[in-house]
Amino acid sequence: MFSVCMCARFQSAPKESHLKAVKKIMKYLKGTLNVGLWYPKGTSLSLISFFDSNFAGCKLDRKNTSGTCLIFGECLVSWNCKKQACVALSIAEAEYIATGSYCAQAIWIKHLLSQTKHIRNPTNVLNMTVEP
Repeated sequence: MFSVCMCARFQSAPKESHLKAVKKIMKYLKGTLNVGLWYPKGTSLSLISFFDSNFAGCKLDRKNTSGTCLIFGECLVSWNCKKQACVALSIAEAEYIATGSYCAQAIWIKHLLSQTKHIRNPTNVLNMTVEP
């Protein structure tokens, strides 16, 4: 996921190193053609999510990259990797910015799951963020 995000940043002016990286990604994907989501009977259908951010990770403009992933019933169902629009002045600020993206994604997936009757008692997204 992170590799695809990094390669996408250089689509307008790619170099040989970017082509090599994309070829590695394609080789990996070719080996996963038969991989899919599988929810065996008795699997806990809980929603678990993670997010993180690096601080000043881009050497060109010192912007951060945020990443989120949501796991439903032991299967990764949603993920995001994006360069933040502004330069954070501290690690705490970078994490705070990442939290906004994470909450938007978590609210969307919880709404989707509640529409399909998988989650009967939705919890507060803030509780999801605070609980370990």
